[in-house]
Amino acid sequence: MGLLFGLGSWAAQSAVVAMMYKGLIKAVRDVSLLTSAGRLSLLFLGVFMIGLGVSSLTGVGQVIRRLAAALT
Repeated sequence: MGLLFGLGSWAAQSAVVAMMYKGLIKAVRDVSLLTSAGRLSLLFLGVFMIGLGVSSLTGVGQVIRRLAAALT
């Protein structure tokens, strides 16, 4: 479930960023700066969200929750 949520969120946010680019390209003349920043941010977000999904599928999430509960 978490993996599907991560993939869906990544796809939806990619669409929002693509729509925002249309407006930002008109305002900012350096398109390469926007492109590299957008790709990097989507990469980090996608890896994070997919990592959350994989951790929930493999049971790592339960281990992390137990460890956090033990430390508090």
